[in-house]
Amino acid sequence: RDRTSEFWLYVVEVGLQDSEPIRIQDPATRVKQYFFDSGWRVADEVDATSERRLPELPLLEDGGDPSSVPLCDWRDPTMEIGWIDVGDAGDHLADTSAIQIAGEALGISMRGGVVLFSPATPQDHDWVVVSLREQVDPDTGSTTCVRLWVPETDINNTLLGVRLQSDSAVPPITIENPGDVEVLGVVTRQLRIDALRDIAGTSDS
Repeated sequence: RDRTSEFWLYVVEVGLQDSEPIRIQDPATRVKQYFFDSGWRVADEVDATSERRLPELPLLEDGGDPSSVPLCDWRDPTMEIGWIDVGDAGDHLADTSAIQIAGEALGISMRGGVVLFSPATPQDHDWVVVSLREQVDPDTGSTTCVRLWVPETDINNTLLGVRLQSDSAVPPITIENPGDVEVLGVVTRQLRIDALRDIAGTSDS
């Protein structure tokens, strides 16, 4: 506090040729707020080679096993990429599909596993699989995501918007126009990758 004029904050704009740094003297008293907007991650063009690989799932050749369900591509859930044995979690569940958990919205330990989901109308704080029309999930870089459904409604229960929340430090996604999100299904079960491998090992034996 006694020698504030001796301290400087330099802001450097990376990527601009011959750009001069912005010099701010005495930032402790002049700068009132700092903002780190996680939304900027959406605009980041990530090199495909730098993406974290997902663990390989134990796929089946066909869906002949009664405990198997179709596995959808997590980048494009309209595409089925195979079948996966989910044990008794898949028994007697009509119209159930699986999708791999590509991010950390359900917690770090769930990444690489799968969720099972079925077509249904979500209720407040249901886990859902959704497709985004105007943005991408900053957690995965995909327009498909698995999130908690937190709707905003008026007094007539008309849907005004949605917040897609996580179960971890992953920032929420705000949908201001309900038409910009499509609910693909409500999650009925979450399975970790180690549980899936155990099921596959039991099936092989």
